[in-house]
Formats: sequence, C-alpha cells, structure tokens
Amino acid sequence: MQFHPTKTYYMTLLCALLLCLNFGCSKDSDLFNEVISENIEENLEDNAEEAPEFIVLSKTFEPTHDAYLQGNQGYNVNLVRLEEENRTSYLMFDLSSLPGKVIDAKLSFTVDSDQGNGTVSVQKSSSTDWTESNLSANNAPSGGALLGSIGKSFLLESEEQVTLDATNIVPEEFTLVMSHSSGNDFAFASKENPNNKGPKLIVSYEAPPGYVDNDPQANDDSSGNDSGNGGDTTGGGDTTGGGDTSSGGGDATGGGDTSGGGDTSGGGDTSGGGDTSGGGDTSGGGDTSGGGDTSGGGDTSGGGDTSGGGDTSGGGDTSGGGNDDNRPPDGALYVTPNGSPNNDGLSEANAWNLEYAFSAAAAGDVVYIKAGNYGALQLNADNSGTPGNPIRFIGYTNTPGDIVSNEGSTFSYGDQLDANKMPLIASGGNIGIQIWEDYIEIENFQITNYTTGIQSTGMNVVLRNIVATNFGTQSNYSSYDGFGIVLGGDNSLLENSFVLNATAEAIKLFDSDYSLVNNCSVYADNPSNPTDYYFLLTGGTNNTVVQNSYAERASGLQHGGHGFDMKDLAEYNTFKNCTARRTNIELNFSGVKNNVVDGCTILGEGTSSGYWHSNIFIANGANNNLIKNTLVKDTWAAINLAEYDDGYVGPGGDRDLMELGADNTFENVTVENTNRMLNIGSGGAFSATARNFDFKNCTLRNFGFVAVVYLGTQNFNFENCNFENGEDLFIEIQEQYAPYSNFDVSWTNCTWSNVNFNPPAN
Repeated sequence: MQFHPTKTYYMTLLCALLLCLNFGCSKDSDLFNEVISENIEENLEDNAEEAPEFIVLSKTFEPTHDAYLQGNQGYNVNLVRLEEENRTSYLMFDLSSLPGKVIDAKLSFTVDSDQGNGTVSVQKSSSTDWTESNLSANNAPSGGALLGSIGKSFLLESEEQVTLDATNIVPEEFTLVMSHSSGNDFAFASKENPNNKGPKLIVSYEAPPGYVDNDPQANDDSSGNDSGNGGDTTGGGDTTGGGDTSSGGGDATGGGDTSGGGDTSGGGDTSGGGDTSGGGDTSGGGDTSGGGDTSGGGDTSGGGDTSGGGDTSGGGDTSGGGNDDNRPPDGALYVTPNGSPNNDGLSEANAWNLEYAFSAAAAGDVVYIKAGNYGALQLNADNSGTPGNPIRFIGYTNTPGDIVSNEGSTFSYGDQLDANKMPLIASGGNIGIQIWEDYIEIENFQITNYTTGIQSTGMNVVLRNIVATNFGTQSNYSSYDGFGIVLGGDNSLLENSFVLNATAEAIKLFDSDYSLVNNCSVYADNPSNPTDYYFLLTGGTNNTVVQNSYAERASGLQHGGHGFDMKDLAEYNTFKNCTARRTNIELNFSGVKNNVVDGCTILGEGTSSGYWHSNIFIANGANNNLIKNTLVKDTWAAINLAEYDDGYVGPGGDRDLMELGADNTFENVTVENTNRMLNIGSGGAFSATARNFDFKNCTLRNFGFVAVVYLGTQNFNFENCNFENGEDLFIEIQEQYAPYSNFDVSWTNCTWSNVNFNPPAN
C-alpha cells in the first residue's frame, strides 16, 4: 500500500527537529523558534477569512410621486408623457432608508398607449417642493446633474432601462427630471397605471454585514439569496438588481353671438338653437389618463409592405381579441370597395368589405382600407382594442403606408373630395362612424353629407387625417343640425384633420378629459347656413389641449360664429398656437375657469362696427383664465366683455351668470389696429359688472379708444403696458347706461406715445 504523509506526520517531524536543535544550542534554538513562530502567525493571518467591511444588496424603489408638466399645468394620470419642448416628466424617489453608499442605479419604465422615438435625458434635482397633485410651472424642479440618457425607438409595451451615474445619487429624497428631444413624443406607465407597470429605480448599495432590510417587499431578491441574513458576503450575487425589473408592481351651444356690444348694428346670431344631439353618450367611463397626446405613436402609416407587414405599431397580438380565424402574426387585414364578408381579409384579393371589417376587427388588428367610394354606410366600431393593441383602420391609395399626414391634413381648403385618393363614405343619413369602444384608431378617411361625421364616446380613441365636409341642412339658416367630429371619451386624439361646413358644430369635445386636438383646420364658407361653432370644449371637458389649429370664416357670412370656444363646464384647458380668422376666441359661463389661451392669433377685417366678429370674447361669468402671448389685429373691438341670456342650462345647473367675467389676466397681449381695445358690456342686464381684470406687459397700437364702457367695472389694472398711436383714452357711455358705466381703472408704469389725449398718471 502506498504511503501518504498526513498533517500529523509533518507536525511530529517538526517537533522532533526542534527538540534536537534545542539540545544543541539554546541561543540558536531561541532564534529559530522566533522565526518559526512569526511565520506560523503570518501564515495563520494570511489564511484567515477577512471580516468584510460591507455587503452589496439590491433594492427596487417605486416613485413617491410621478407626473408630467404640459404648459403651466401638471398632470397626474395613468400615463407619464414626454415631448420635446412641450412635456417634461418628474419622478420623486426617497432613498433615505438606505444604510450606505449607492454604487449602481438604473431607471426602468414601460412604454404604454403611445409609442415614439428620440432621446430621453434624465437629470437629478434636489428639489422636492412638489407633489403629483400640485405640480405646476411654478414649482416644477429645474434639471440638475445629467445622470444618463437613452436614444432609440420606444415601442409599445417595451420595458426600457436608463443606466444612471450613481456617483450623484445618495441616500436622500430627490427628483428625477426626464426630458425628450430629437423625435416623436411617447408615454410610459405611471405608478397609478392599473397594469402595475409603473417606473422603478433599481439600485445596488453598500450595507454593513448582517444588515436586515425592514422593507423586504421593495427588495429585488431574484438572486435567490436572503439579502437580510448577511451570510453571503457577495450580497446575493447579482448587484444589478437581477430579476424582472418590470414587476412590482348635448350642448345647447348655438346661443347667439350678441357680441356687437353697444352698437346695435352688431347683430348677432340668435339662431343656433340648442344641440341636444351633439353630446351623445357621455359614458365612456374608465381611464381618464393620458394627458394630452393619446396618439398611436410615431408614424401610423402601416409601412410600405403590401403584404400588410410594414407597420410595426399595429400591435401584433395574434390573439386577435379571442378570434381564432387564422389571422396573420402582424394583424394585417384588408378592405376594398368590392370586398366580401365571406373572404378571409388576408390580402387585397381576398379583402373584406368595410362594414364587416368594422364589426369583426379585434384588438391588435390593423385594417388597411383601399381608396374608393364605399357609399352611404353607417359604420359602428363593435369591438374594443386594448392598451398596446388598438384596433386600427388605415386608409391608403395604392399601397399601405402611401398616405402620411404631418402637421396638418393631406387635404387643403379648395381641394375636392376624391375617392381615388382615400376611402370615402357619403350621404348616409345620421352618423357616418359611431365609436362606442376603446382603443380605436382611424386614419386617412373621408366623410361627407351626414348629420354627424364621427361621434365617439370611447376612451383612447385616435383620429388622424380625417376629412369631413357638409354636415346638416346647408340651405336653411335656422337649422342647427350638422356636426363634424364629436368626441366624448377621455384620452382622445384628433390630429391633422379637416372640417368644412358643419352647420352647428365642426369639432366638439364634450366631457372629454386629457385629450388633444392638434394641427386641425375648420372652414366655413356656406352663406345659407354657416358653421356656428368651430372648435368647442364643453360639457365638463377638462385638462384638454387644442393646439396648432386654424379656424376660418369666409367674409360676409351672416354671423361671426365661435372660433375657439370653451363653454359651460371647461376647466384647465389650453388653446395654444391657434389662429382664428374673421371669428373669435371665446370663454363663456362661470364654469369656464383656470384655462389658458397662449400664443394665439385673431385676425379681423377692419375697425368698423360691421367687423365685430373677431375678438377675445369673455361672457357670463368666465373667471380665473389667462390669455397670454396673443395677437389681435384689424378688429372693431379686440376684447369684448358681455352678459346675455344664452338660454342653455348645463349638467348640474345654469352657469350663465349675470356677470361679465372676473379675475381674468391678459399678459403680453398685443392689439393692433382696432376701434377699441376693450368693449365692456353688451346685453341687457345693466347691473352686470366685470371684476378684477389685469393687463400686464400688453401693447395697444393704432386705436380709437382704450375702452368703451357700457356696464360697470371693478378693479381694472394696467401694468407695464405700452400705448401707441391712439385717439381717446376711454369713454363711459351714458344714456340708459349712466348709472352703471363707470370705469374703475388704475395705471402702473405704462408708456404713452403719439396719443391725442392727456395720459393718465401712473
């Protein structure tokens, strides 16, 4: 048997050797013993397991607050939105519970409802003086140190991670400021999102040995190690947080424009009547999230692949909402004018007809509709899409994706409807397209000669490049019966669309919150029964934006109409970068408050009383609104304050107050070439007053009067305003108005040049 020496054997041999040496020379033995002893101690110290100074653990944090800012308004909804120079997002995290240094950090978010592309930058701000319920332009944190960025396409349902510079992250409460650049806007799920896929901050941090986290639910423990027992000195292996970071989680608005003021030649449209049909079903319920842009994300053109592949945003859910009819993986289906419900819809040669497509399409389907005249159809979207898998109906000319609208419709004023360019439905009676369901998208479509073009009460509905003309009785002035596009669901998007000659209301949002109307145009040129309302927000529409849009009334029509109008119940809405030509911007009723008109333009025809149609019109108690950065040019009265009996009683009561308006602010407003900047008081209620109007940094140039006063005022203030080339300061109309027409006004730091009156003292 082979001999194997053991540790005992070597130790015995060593002891014998030491004993022999000890007998030979005591001094030498002492030296040798000292050397051996030191070597043994050093070897023991080298081989001993060093006590760790810290361990590394991972933890996932949800934000304590998350919201986004659009304009001056903060939005706390199910989505957090990003858009270059328009929407900035804010996430507050509290890492103060961490016991040591942060050594690694990643921000995770899931794209939801609206895909896009570009670059997202993440900055850190130490400011936490905001909450998701009170975020505004006044308290929004400014960006600080850049922690990280990511540039790519952000597809629906994709989970994205931004690696952050951990050297600037310490265990404290702070804000991450997310901004977007160089691409199309998109949205991601907030912590309130019902699908539990809100943003997360995943950090690795140092902790003392044996540290136990008292909040284990927030720990990312996917490594399988017990992060609290301290036994594994590596901190559980994966210091990146491991695991799946996505877990964790009927407006009777016709009224009449009696804005003629004191001049009885102003006329005013007293027809209009009341629209009891325009509102439709205000149900819809559900998700009021979304904030302004609910678009399908990016280019919804569907790509150029005639096999239906091209469009990667179609959802691609082969489940088809429960259908098992052998649909293709990309969800693409086809409709042609000669299609049939007996076909499979998988190609143009085997296309469906249009009615069947609207009834059969399911979540994730992309239905390509070829140009053609589809006749007098009344279409109903019978099924609902889902978040990330909408049902999409996309018109095309010859090949899917060959019609792309950008910053406006592909149809211009003066063009003729052409069924050879886009699908067309015509002369179908009541409603062209009815949308009751959610997550429906319709793009590149023509509708004409119905009572209502499109009526939608679904949530998260997208309408893009819709061309809608001639609704209602065009030949009868007293008929208030034509409606272009009526949206009654939250989170709606109407974009790049065109409406011509809807006798009553062209584009209306009725109880449609967090919606966006973008790059749309409305024209009226029918002298027999011109459009009354061009863009109308009413019936409880809140937190909605109409931007980059245009309203034009042809010269010489019987009434001025209402260009951009917020009425009855409309709060926290915005008209931004919009133009009204020969018509007005209107805020009407006491329920119209906390709204913003920003960067808009009103263009009239001249300064005589016959041109009373173009103005900023505030009436019947509208209050606490801000009008800023706006130009009013070539008008009889630039700003008209009125009280009249509109006759409409809205949901919950009559908000038609006997008041001209209160607590409204005009900031950086420019008025050029007008008979009067202010016309105060039209209508028959002599006791009505206008209260607390502030004019800051405004310019009035080429004017007859600063103000013509019929009814009472209280506390009008002009501050840092500039007045040039004027005839008169103001006039208080007497006659029957004598007991009321007093102008209670103050002037602070105002400048006057080339005026034919003695300027007031500042």
